[in-house]
Amino acid sequence: LEALLPGHEYLTIREFADAVGRHFATVAGKEWWADKCPDYGFFMQPLASIWPECRFVHTIRDGIDAALSMSKHPGFRWVVTAHEASWCSVAFNNYHRVLEAEDQPITRYVSYWHRAVTRIQDEATRLPAGGYLEVRYEDLLLEPEHTLTHVRDFVGLPQDQQWLEQCASIPKPMP
Repeated sequence: LEALLPGHEYLTIREFADAVGRHFATVAGKEWWADKCPDYGFFMQPLASIWPECRFVHTIRDGIDAALSMSKHPGFRWVVTAHEASWCSVAFNNYHRVLEAEDQPITRYVSYWHRAVTRIQDEATRLPAGGYLEVRYEDLLLEPEHTLTHVRDFVGLPQDQQWLEQCASIPKPMP
């Protein structure tokens, strides 16, 4: 950290996170950096108060498909078993160390998915105009170039056809 920010005795959250993000972008040979976390959507307004220029892209997957995937993921299994609202509480409470995730009915995962999506959409209403974009996961699979062009324009990335083609080749529709 001292190498990233020499001479800084105190750092704001923004300075610290920006320095770490720039560092990893530089190491990867990238000009831009972004971060992702399923729970960021629950905290968009506080994050936007730290980074007013921040843009949030919310990828929403079909509820049944998302629930089936969650039911196989250890983190979501802990969230649902513990009756928690988010990953944050699972991490802070160390459930992954003290609680064995149990099999849950698929309806519990569908309910969790619905509450999470609804909560994020509600949180988005507190953002300045132009700070939030919803993208359907299925659109990303079916029309990756079109969907990624929309995301690129929303976040303000430069038009780079090579980047777009490379990224559009990554998503593969399930058979």
